[in-house]
Amino acid sequence: MNRPASGETNRGELPRSPFDLIDELSCYYDTPAEPNNVLAEVLVPGAIDYPTLRRAVAGALAATPRARGRMAAGGAFRRRYTWEFPPVPSIDPVSRTSWSDEQELLAVRVRFMARAPSLRASPPVRLLLATGPDASCVMLNAHHAALDGISCAELLRDIAECYRALAANSAPARPSADCTPGAAHPPPRVLPPHPAGSPTPSGLRAQDAAPESRHRTRMRGWTRAVRCHRAARIAPERGRGNRREGGDGCGLRLLLVPSVPRLSGATVNDALIAALIATISRWNAAHRRPPAPIRITVPVNVREPGLRGVAGNHTRTATVVADPRAASHDLSALIAAVAGQTSVIRQAGRQRASAGPLGLAPGWCPVMLKRLAVRIALRGLGSLMCDTSLLSNLGNVPDPPWSGPGGPVRMAMSSPVHMPRGLSVGAMTADGQLQLCFRYRYALFDDAAAARFVATYAAVLDELATGGRAGRA
Repeated sequence: MNRPASGETNRGELPRSPFDLIDELSCYYDTPAEPNNVLAEVLVPGAIDYPTLRRAVAGALAATPRARGRMAAGGAFRRRYTWEFPPVPSIDPVSRTSWSDEQELLAVRVRFMARAPSLRASPPVRLLLATGPDASCVMLNAHHAALDGISCAELLRDIAECYRALAANSAPARPSADCTPGAAHPPPRVLPPHPAGSPTPSGLRAQDAAPESRHRTRMRGWTRAVRCHRAARIAPERGRGNRREGGDGCGLRLLLVPSVPRLSGATVNDALIAALIATISRWNAAHRRPPAPIRITVPVNVREPGLRGVAGNHTRTATVVADPRAASHDLSALIAAVAGQTSVIRQAGRQRASAGPLGLAPGWCPVMLKRLAVRIALRGLGSLMCDTSLLSNLGNVPDPPWSGPGGPVRMAMSSPVHMPRGLSVGAMTADGQLQLCFRYRYALFDDAAAARFVATYAAVLDELATGGRAGRA
């Protein structure tokens, strides 16, 4: 356990808040081989001053208690984990490096995301300033139990606003607190204890991973007998002699989409999900995999405005499912089926967490035993419980960090990826550009196979854009 920083109050006097069930499970999923972390970045034209960035990070953390949260010390037989919020971080989370071309920047990303930040030190995030020939990249690596993708984007925006204020020697518009390190900071919102699986204080519950079960008649052609079959697995492709063939680590591929498909009766998110389903279907068919239901995990944002200052992961998950026999051929029917399911998901806002996590993480069980049970279950039953892949779309960022006369910024977000899924897709739109980030396990793809998979996905998006008509965003 890291010692508190100088001037920090006694641990027993710090504000505390219990872990939500989703935060607790995020800890159990995290291993050195498969870190449960979120990577968010912004690529800025021009140079960013490193000392000013460090001061901006310190100021943003002072104004954002949830980003300073850490796991409180406790015994192995405690029933649940607890957040505590020190007034100042115990470590300096900012470092820097340099890169000369896009390939070297990609290697920097892969190294930076290889480990999740420790929850036992404040803050549970790490930042890296990677300086290139004509651009700077600010990367944020956060433990998924502490921050989700939306929280990471908000923290990057707070840091950017502090940076601009410090550079201009003026007071920032946001965040509300002073960006000067050591300035007065607002107290964190402390949540009352509540049993695992019960409603959070906002009244919202985790999304059930099978909303289609109540609407089987409506989507019969796409969801028939899904509960009776395993989800399809993406066909692995690894070159012989590849040093990563053992599956250690993961890689990244970025795809910048200049023209986002806008289809009648469907959202951009529907198009991204449908494209992923069709890509997996075509990939598996090319690798002679027998057809099976393709299930895509879709994170759902259930936070209310009052939850902005609360530590933890405030997204829940739902599942979109498709019949692989038609997914790769009839894209119009596929997009209609996806749009129907996502509409149901948006309307079904208050569902309980699925029985699996609740059964593996009962509130009365010590955390040591729950961690062991969850990991054994994932190892033995992961292929039965896990969906085929995951797509997380943060949507449009209305005020991208560091936007200005230097040119458009590029933002990207990478979601955690575990086996047997092996692939996750993160999407984010900034300055009118849609950036997709494909994160894959080397147990599934080598780098060449990942490049071919991404190229197939881009081709499917082009097909959707060509055949689509202007619709809602």
